[in-house]
Amino acid sequence: MNAPENFGTLGVSADELGAERVIVGTCLSSTEAIGEASGKVSADDFANPTLAAVYGVLVGLHSEGRKPSIESVVSVLGNVEFEPGAFLRPYLEHLRRTSFLNHLFPLADAIGVVRDVAQRRMLADIAHTLLAERFAVRSVAEIITDAQSRMDEIAAMSRQAARQTYDAGSAADAAITHLGESERTSPTTGLVDFDKMLGGWPKGELSVLAGRPGMGKSAIATTCLLRAAKARHGCMFFSLEMTARQLGARMLSDVAWTHESPIPYQDILRRNIDENATRRILTAKDFIANLPIVIEEQRGLTISDIAARARKQQSRSQAKQSFRRKSKRCSRTA
Repeated sequence: MNAPENFGTLGVSADELGAERVIVGTCLSSTEAIGEASGKVSADDFANPTLAAVYGVLVGLHSEGRKPSIESVVSVLGNVEFEPGAFLRPYLEHLRRTSFLNHLFPLADAIGVVRDVAQRRMLADIAHTLLAERFAVRSVAEIITDAQSRMDEIAAMSRQAARQTYDAGSAADAAITHLGESERTSPTTGLVDFDKMLGGWPKGELSVLAGRPGMGKSAIATTCLLRAAKARHGCMFFSLEMTARQLGARMLSDVAWTHESPIPYQDILRRNIDENATRRILTAKDFIANLPIVIEEQRGLTISDIAARARKQQSRSQAKQSFRRKSKRCSRTA
């Protein structure tokens, strides 16, 4: 690994530089610290090129099963003069000697600072790119798609859960506790066989419903949508093909369905229904109107588009729920 051309500390904030020093100093003193840090922060997250290079070497040596040390780092990078009068070996020795003071700045806190600042740099880079695209020949849709994709990556990084450590017995206890819970933890699919197989829609996961044309994907999706909403789960449906009339006919047919006298959605679209079916459809419409369902119809949406719009809708729903709770408290107080 060659030393970076810019091996200095210019352009790095004091807090960020301090956090990066804590990480490198702690890793030089403890192999366990390298294992903890490497799962949460990478060399690319460092702003200071010297510390980034050193950290990268330490993580590489650790992953190869070799014991990292100052000598091993210097053997890779060389005892370079990264700033006037500042050489790498004595600098690393200083970081290792002062690592015992890191209780004032715990490793976990230092990792959090470095990750946060790195993500903010990435956001700033997206902003600079968007400014530069003002006079680009690419279409607005392409520019937005690229920006959304990059922001989704940052959002995924920021949502990474903290590491948890437990033994096998604790894992078994968690599973047994789950067995004893009577309340459903995942939204129902609306289909008994599906619920038995999946336990409901797995939270935090992408579930793909696939099938050949005409196999009933839209029918199942509509049924699952209505049943989840009936259980008071907020739902958002993105229609890339079906129009409001087509989707509405499917929902009305589903809600008004009886085993003895089903109303095919095709009959609704063809206006081939009698007076009794019309009354049932109107009743179904009133029921559907009170369900927590938001529908967006647009062709050509990407997964990034859908994810971004779903998050925005979730924020709106949470804000509304918070307002309602506050309004109820105020009315009780009054």
